[in-house]
Amino acid sequence: MEKELKPWGSKDYNFTINSKLEKDNQKIKVTYNIVGDPSNIIFPVKSEFKRKDDLWKDTCFELFLLKEDGQYFEINFSPSKEYNIYKFKKYREEMSTSEELVLNIIKNNQKQIVLEIDIFKINIFKFNICSVINSSNQLSYWSIYHQESPDFHLEKNFINFV
Repeated sequence: MEKELKPWGSKDYNFTINSKLEKDNQKIKVTYNIVGDPSNIIFPVKSEFKRKDDLWKDTCFELFLLKEDGQYFEINFSPSKEYNIYKFKKYREEMSTSEELVLNIIKNNQKQIVLEIDIFKINIFKFNICSVINSSNQLSYWSIYHQESPDFHLEKNFINFV
């Protein structure tokens, strides 16, 4: 399934972000393509592949996966190679670091990020693909859908898997 991410607000950018998501019983593969000129995007300095909090304060790519019982996962990946996976019991409540999913980097450059997540037959039925982009030292919030504010956790913004 391919979807274009849209920035929240009305500012024009010299790039767009397209996404693609593929799912089977064991894995989810998500691709983020930056189309156009990424020269205004500030990419974090490369690091080692390790967990880190607060990645959303800089350029990062996010994926939200909702289970039927209302619990959901938030996967954050920085082009620096730092990442984290959180689990919420319900909307923005009881957040904890999750070891239930495993993240693998397939591709990581200034034009394309490809991630594969091992979901181990966890029943995921909705998703939201998002990103936070630091462009010219100003954060912008990109998602498939937005409501009145850029809230990536809001279930109204999630899409059913088909």
